[in-house]
Parts: sequence; structure tokens; C-alpha cells
Amino acid sequence: MKIMGLDYGSKRVGVALSFGDALAEPETILTNDSHLFSRLATTIQEHHVQKIVLGVTDGSMQSAITQFQHSLTQQFHLPVELMDEAFSSSEAAQKTSSTHLDDKAAAIILQNYLDIHRAPAT
Repeated sequence: MKIMGLDYGSKRVGVALSFGDALAEPETILTNDSHLFSRLATTIQEHHVQKIVLGVTDGSMQSAITQFQHSLTQQFHLPVELMDEAFSSSEAAQKTSSTHLDDKAAAIILQNYLDIHRAPAT
């Protein structure tokens, strides 16, 4: 199942995609503007995304993230699961010297989700 991970921000949205059931990779950084949903739709269609994992945090962004989750569900009719994004940006900063870390933070959020939901080895 192809899963998209999102790191929502007021200016940018980081996007990551799952490869198989065990690996998340950064995909892109999208500007959070009036074209965001059309660009997300393109990525969802091109990669046959079946689920979205949205990073969530306590604090000032919580209300905006909740609204974004609702909009994603209404727009794409896909399951949208929430995943704690605590420390994903700081972890991404430790792994790269890039200025914009949103896609890498999205990959960390998605990777954490995949790790938690991975079927145990038999």
C-alpha cells in the first residue's frame, strides 16, 4: 500500500512517500497556497496513494492541522491518520544541512508510522 506522509506548515508542506511497507523517502516541498490541493492530487494520482499520514503536534498549529486533516479527507476520500511529529524537524536538521527540511520531516513522520505499524517478523 502506498502511503503519503505530510508535514504541514503555514508556509510549506513537506511530502514523503512510502516504498514498500518499510521505507519512507522525502518526495517534495509544496508551497501552502491556493494550489496546494491540486499539487497534492497530482502526487496522489501519480503514485496511487491509498492513505495519508499527517504529522500532528500540540501547540499553536494543532487547530490548523485538524482543519487540514478534515480538508484532506473531504477532498481525496482517503483515510488520513495522525502521527505525532514531535522532534521530526530537529531530527531532520541533524541529518542534513539543507535550509528547508519539510520533506525530510515528512519522511521521518512517515517512517515512524511505518515502523509502528510494520507486521512483526515471523
